[in-house]
Amino acid sequence: HGHEWRMSSVDKLMIQGVRSFGPADEQKAIIQFFSPLTLITGQNGAGKTTIIECMKYITTGDLPPNSKGGAFVHDPKLIGEREVKGVVKLRFKDMAGNLTVCHRMLQSVQKPRKIEQRTLDASIERIVDGTKRKITSRCGEIDREMIDSLGVSKAILNHVIFCHQEESHWPLSEGKALKSKFDEIFASTRYTKALESIKKFQQEQTHECKVYDAELHHLKKQKEKAEELQGTLRDFQQKVDVSKAEITRIKSEVSPLEERLQELNDMYEQVTTLERRIAELESGKKELKRSQDELARKIEHQFKGTIEELRHLYEEHHSQLERKGQELREVERQHVTVCKGEEDIKNQLTDCLQEHGRLQTEDKHHRHRVQSRDRRIHTLADQLKLEDVGSASLSPREVKDFLTRVASVRKTKEESAKQEKQNYVTRERELQSHLNDLHGNLARLEQSRKMRGKTVEENKRKMAEISRELASLGSGGAALGGIERDLGNATQELSEHRAAVDVPALERALAALGEEKRRADERVSVLQGELDRISQQSRTWGALEALRRDKSGKEEQYQNETEALEAELLSLMGCMPGAEENLEGRMTEMERSKAQELKRIVEQFRKDSSQLSRLTAQREEATKQLSAKRNKMEALQAEVEDVCGDSNYEEAAERLQEQVDTAMEDYSTVKGSQSFFRRSLEKVHATKKCPLCTRGFSSDSGLELTIRSITSRLNESIPKLLPQLNDKLQSLQEKQKLLQQLRPKIEELTHLRTVEVPELESVVEERRKRMEALQQEAKKAEEEQSRLRSELERIRALQPKAMRVSQLQISLKELDQKISVESSKLGGGDTSRSQVTVRRELQDAQMKADELNRKMDHKRQEISSNQQALHQLENTVHSLKEQKLKLQERLQKRQGLVAKKGELAAEIDTCEREIKTDAHKLGPVQDKISQLEEEKRQVIRDREETEALNRVEIDRLRASEAAIQEDTQLIKRYTSSGAESALQRCVERLGELQRQSGERGQEKRELEERTKALQKQLANAKVREHELEDNLQLLRQQREVQEKEAELQRLREDLRRRGLDSYEDEYRRLQRETDRLRKEQARAEGHKLGQEDQVRHTQRELQADIYKEADSRHRDMLITLRTTQMATTDLEKYYKALDRAITRYHKLKMEDINKIIKELWIKTYRGGDIDTIEIRSDDEMEESGTIRARRVYHYRVVMIKGETVLDMRGRCSAGQKVLASLIIRLALAETFCINCGLLALDEPTTNLDRENVEGLAQALADIVKERSQQKNFQLMVITHDEAFVELLGHSGYADWFYRVSKEVGECSRIRRCSFSGLDH
Repeated sequence: HGHEWRMSSVDKLMIQGVRSFGPADEQKAIIQFFSPLTLITGQNGAGKTTIIECMKYITTGDLPPNSKGGAFVHDPKLIGEREVKGVVKLRFKDMAGNLTVCHRMLQSVQKPRKIEQRTLDASIERIVDGTKRKITSRCGEIDREMIDSLGVSKAILNHVIFCHQEESHWPLSEGKALKSKFDEIFASTRYTKALESIKKFQQEQTHECKVYDAELHHLKKQKEKAEELQGTLRDFQQKVDVSKAEITRIKSEVSPLEERLQELNDMYEQVTTLERRIAELESGKKELKRSQDELARKIEHQFKGTIEELRHLYEEHHSQLERKGQELREVERQHVTVCKGEEDIKNQLTDCLQEHGRLQTEDKHHRHRVQSRDRRIHTLADQLKLEDVGSASLSPREVKDFLTRVASVRKTKEESAKQEKQNYVTRERELQSHLNDLHGNLARLEQSRKMRGKTVEENKRKMAEISRELASLGSGGAALGGIERDLGNATQELSEHRAAVDVPALERALAALGEEKRRADERVSVLQGELDRISQQSRTWGALEALRRDKSGKEEQYQNETEALEAELLSLMGCMPGAEENLEGRMTEMERSKAQELKRIVEQFRKDSSQLSRLTAQREEATKQLSAKRNKMEALQAEVEDVCGDSNYEEAAERLQEQVDTAMEDYSTVKGSQSFFRRSLEKVHATKKCPLCTRGFSSDSGLELTIRSITSRLNESIPKLLPQLNDKLQSLQEKQKLLQQLRPKIEELTHLRTVEVPELESVVEERRKRMEALQQEAKKAEEEQSRLRSELERIRALQPKAMRVSQLQISLKELDQKISVESSKLGGGDTSRSQVTVRRELQDAQMKADELNRKMDHKRQEISSNQQALHQLENTVHSLKEQKLKLQERLQKRQGLVAKKGELAAEIDTCEREIKTDAHKLGPVQDKISQLEEEKRQVIRDREETEALNRVEIDRLRASEAAIQEDTQLIKRYTSSGAESALQRCVERLGELQRQSGERGQEKRELEERTKALQKQLANAKVREHELEDNLQLLRQQREVQEKEAELQRLREDLRRRGLDSYEDEYRRLQRETDRLRKEQARAEGHKLGQEDQVRHTQRELQADIYKEADSRHRDMLITLRTTQMATTDLEKYYKALDRAITRYHKLKMEDINKIIKELWIKTYRGGDIDTIEIRSDDEMEESGTIRARRVYHYRVVMIKGETVLDMRGRCSAGQKVLASLIIRLALAETFCINCGLLALDEPTTNLDRENVEGLAQALADIVKERSQQKNFQLMVITHDEAFVELLGHSGYADWFYRVSKEVGECSRIRRCSFSGLDH
């Protein structure tokens, strides 16, 4: 017990919302686990197996079989919820003794088509030194933490400790599944992977040694080459220094010449600037003169004064124009105000007309309502036979008196109907009371009769059961005596056998044999090591022969590889490298050179592509601008054509001005003729003479004809002609206004056509040409890229082959070295003992060890057979005691049953007499009930008919009364509202509004005439304003021309003063001298650049990966090679040591497991057809790799009878299968659960007969007894067999057991019970 503190134990389990356990807080179930035994019982389906499932889930995180899709969590449909949470908590002590709580939560959500289940939370809380520590992480980490805390592997938890009932027979499953589970239990997979990893790593290290050796050879050559390049670099740097000195001398001579040339260039630039400025001024002058000519042609009345006078005149005219515009805006504002006032009056007139119509309609309805009310009053008075109602037209007083009399009549009728209804209700209540009494008597008689009938039937059923039970019990007295005699004989035989067997002496002899076998095993191990050393030399000869064959094959492969590369190398290099030359280095250098050239071309291609993209974008932008300008130009042209037609702007303006002048003259003429004809008519009436010639008329008819003619023209022709002329004038003025507004657009159109569009067209064309040139260059670059990429691909395709050729050279050298090493091994070694002698001694030692092993097995068999016989006698005594107790109970029970049967017979006779008496009383009561029910139905029919008639008459009277009151209220409301006076006022307002509307119309017409006159004046003033603006523009341009001519004169004088002939000769002489020196400098720089290229090339070579730090890399590789060779040797030793350790561990464990299985089988199994069972592990060697074969185990369960061994799978009964699986699990738990004393058995008695159930109970009791001193040992048994629970309870190691129950429609519950509750 010195290591008990390292064992884990479980304390409590809480289940909520899992399977049949309810999700509510009050429905959660809690189990406390006892030590050493916890018993759980309950009916099938109550939820016992759920406890095992929860224990497995909380410890491993694995859900039970077939529980996907939400089956593990409580079904949401059962409680009418959308989601349900399942919670499992376990409180336990870990291996360090710390109190720990593991908590897992799942959620089940009801979706439209399925139930979705997911994990919500998982955590572990642990109390260490009084401090709480909590781990909340992913489920995988929680699972690993639980396994570490419990101290057992996941395989043991799944297959041994918490094995599910559906998987409890796995020890007898087919071979592949059985091997898989035993491999998990023994952790064979991990050890196998470790061996494979060691083997694979050793092979990798061997291959790396070959690679390192070849690399070392290359690094040595690179080191020598780097030293040679260092010397070359120093020579080239000296030559570069000489060239730099020469270049410095030349630069000092060129510098003063270049400064003088720069001064001459500056002077030339100034002259060029003057010439360019003169040209610009000449161009500007010509443009201004052209603009002056256009303005002069456009101006009709050219101004002759100064520009200041013209500006003053323009300002006065502009002020006058502003005043005219202000006046026009004021008249228009007044016109708007008048129009708005006229509109308001029209709206008021419309509203007044609507109000007038409404008031007339209301007056008409009022008169109709008064007539209708009076007719309704006279009709109702005739119906009620009321006199003195009044005349045909009633006054409000008469109407009020009539309504009072109608209300009095209605109340009288209501009181009468109420009294009749009360009489009928009183009669109904009397009849119903009598009926209730009769029904109560009838129900009591019927109930008494039924209860007595049920009592008779129940007593008869009980008497039949008692009779059957008495028949089954029999007397039993004789059998009891026989059992007592057998019990005495069995007890005596058991005592004699215990005295005869000395089990401790047999166990001491077995221990002595075990010590002797250990010494024999050590001797076998020593001899086996010596035999391995002798066999090593034999293997060396085989290895040497294999190396020579390998060398011959590689030489042939080297020859084939070089022949295959010859054509490609000649194509790329122009020659075939020598046998000692580094082909891989040559290929790498060629690849680097080609890659640099390709990079340069790609960079240039990228720059050209980028420039081409910019030009394309710029050209597209210029094209868009050109298209927009053209569209704008077309739109302006279309707008001008809409106004001017086919004519140009100036012609259209002149023609339109002529038309306006003609229209104004025509209008003025007609307007003046109206005044003329009016005066002429007045003169004719006054003087009776012709208004033109002032002569008198010869007759009255001539006078009348003249008057009619003048009147006709004055009243008909002129009023008709004036609006037509006015409309024509306004139309022409609008067109003239549009034409004037069009002038800025004409100027914009001209600028677009002559300047902007041509410039954009030239820009687009110039960019197109540049793009074509760049596209040609890009095409050439792409072709060059394709060529270089093709060569690079060929070089890279050949590099692996070149590397293989180099590696083959290295491999051949390595093989030569290995052959030398293996040959040297054959020269030494201890050969004093032969392999045959050592093998013979090894066989003798092995035979001795096997003989000792057989003796130990014989001793174990002897101990086991004695224990088996002793257990059989103990079971016989126990069985006879149970039979004796059962017979005694049966005799006592028979006496009680006979007395109870007599009591039941007497009770049956009494009940039958009382049933007959109640049947005679039922007839008269039923007849009286029928008579009273018919009388009650007649009273109800009479009451309903009377109520219906009274209700109809009262409702009709109430409706008439309400209609009269409603009409009276409406009449009164109309009279008091003053509607008649409102109608009169509305008529008066209607006349006033019609008068105001006429006045506003006259004022509106006057303002419209004034507006037209002002608009005409304003149009004429604007035309004059445009003419003044053009004159002002003309004078400004004339002044600007004079200024440009003055500046031109000054610039020409300055240009003549400077002169160019004075310094052109000097410039040419200095240029020739500078060119000569620059050529010398260029030659010197060319030499320097060539030498610097050699320096850079040499430096790049030294900076290349193959030469950079070549010395240190050579030294590092040498160290790496030696250490890797030593590691490879060590790995082979580790592999062999681990393989031997795994084999021995497996062998010892299997021996322990089979020993425990044999002891438990003998204690438990009561049949005689099988002596014992075993787990056989047949091993075989898998050939894989060069180190050695890997050992693989295949498992099977066998049954043994004497010397016969048979596979148990397929040959055993269901009960034997259950028992064998349980015993194997118990043995595995005893062997592997060193750190966790927990074991759960789920329905262990399935398919077992009574004898084997008792044997299993005895075996479990013995296990509990043996391990009861270990406080962490906990056995949990779940079964529906209450007899099995009682047998385990009699062991004295359990004071309580748990009962799991589940009623229909309810959730599972767990109750702790004492063993006295097993009978209930």
